Amino acid sequence: MIAAENGDPVAQFNAYQDFMNYGTELDKERALFWLRKSASAGDKVAQDELMNLEKENKRSDKKDGKQTSAPIKQ
Repeated sequence: MIAAENGDPVAQFNAYQDFMNYGTELDKERALFWLRKSASAGDKVAQDELMNLEKENKRSDKKDGKQTSAPIKQ
């Protein structure tokens, strides 16, 4: 976690993965925080993951009948 806090994009992506495994809403918010940080720092895997989550979010909104979807903030 120290490496993630110090700006290491790979460590930030690893923190994202760790928090996603816990499953609580707060942990998911923390996970997205680290995913965004990693993607912003240029980590290609994190950028791809964030893009996939945004696509998934839009598909879910369409399935639920929502007209607009809130983008995942970066």
